[in-house]
Amino acid sequence: MRKTEDRSRDAREVQIRRLGFADIASLLNQTLDRKLRREDGIPWFFLLLTATWRHWFHRLGVNPYPAPLLLGARCHGASRWQGIAHALPHNRRGSCWLLHELSLLPSREPMPTELPLQLVRAAIGAAPACSSWLTRVDCLDRQRLALFRQAGFQPILTQGIWEWRAAAAGVATADSAAGLRCPQGYAFQPFQPADKPKVLALDSATTPVQLRRLQDRSGQDLWDETVAGLLLEDCRRQQLAAAVRLVRQPPCIRQEPPQVLCRVDVAVHPGHQHLYDGVTLKAGLLHLLNQQSRRWQPFAASGVGLRCNQGQTLRHQWLQDLGARHRGDELLMARSVWRRQDSHGQTLAAGRLKRILQRLGPRGQPVPDGSESLPVPLGRHRG
Repeated sequence: MRKTEDRSRDAREVQIRRLGFADIASLLNQTLDRKLRREDGIPWFFLLLTATWRHWFHRLGVNPYPAPLLLGARCHGASRWQGIAHALPHNRRGSCWLLHELSLLPSREPMPTELPLQLVRAAIGAAPACSSWLTRVDCLDRQRLALFRQAGFQPILTQGIWEWRAAAAGVATADSAAGLRCPQGYAFQPFQPADKPKVLALDSATTPVQLRRLQDRSGQDLWDETVAGLLLEDCRRQQLAAAVRLVRQPPCIRQEPPQVLCRVDVAVHPGHQHLYDGVTLKAGLLHLLNQQSRRWQPFAASGVGLRCNQGQTLRHQWLQDLGARHRGDELLMARSVWRRQDSHGQTLAAGRLKRILQRLGPRGQPVPDGSESLPVPLGRHRG
């Protein structure tokens, strides 16, 4: 009876740690043992390779971003990893992180039900400088929604995921360069480093206030995630009316079937919503894909991914006219990390205040002159 209780207790204990090179090798062997198809193993390879070189670039001081987190979990006594958590910094400051992937691996050994929750909490605790976390969950995945709610995440935005294929829509991207025309008073220009403040201002105008505060991104962060961009500027007001950016997407751990969309971010200023009615945005999108055909051609079979926030009626209609297919809705969830100031920090603050008051007071000990023994005159008080 005692041995049975010990075995059940060991099965409930979860071991979580950062994955090193030896662990990554064991993960690769574990993936190969599943006899996956060749294209199924590619996301694994790129994920592990990306996490490895980012980690070492961070240690060498080359990568300005914090090192990504790749955590593995398994119950006590298990011979293989049973859960993976992959988190990435969302900005250079490290104040916002994205829980990009949370996956359970097939295992014949007993797996505790609280393993995913412990993985999420371990990832949150592994980034001490982070003040907010973001994650994306399918709106129909009730189990995962309940998991993240239990971990303290709250829904803040619902986004529709759209898939668009130029070939399926009967559009030739090679002919888009000649058809790139702008309305009167607008001008197209490529996204250059000098345009980072303008792109940041456009992103702030098109992002909900609550999400913008949580992301805490700068113009440099937008530049880092952009592979290539095309900007539409309002020449009279000297501001950006729209921007089409090809955004770098990190690979996922598990994708069944494997579909890696080439994500394109289309931002339209609230004062220029009439651009959805014309062909300007479509021409800019085609022109950008034509210029970056070598980069996005490997993803052409899966299509181009676009997002539409809930309530964006004009954008929704524009995507339908574009020939895009609605793949489903995602819920963007966020969690703010409030850390209580420890007693050591309070002691340091009290010490600084004491030193400031000492500087304002008289310096040195007063010289005794016998004034303490003199009687106090009537009607006066000793200062």
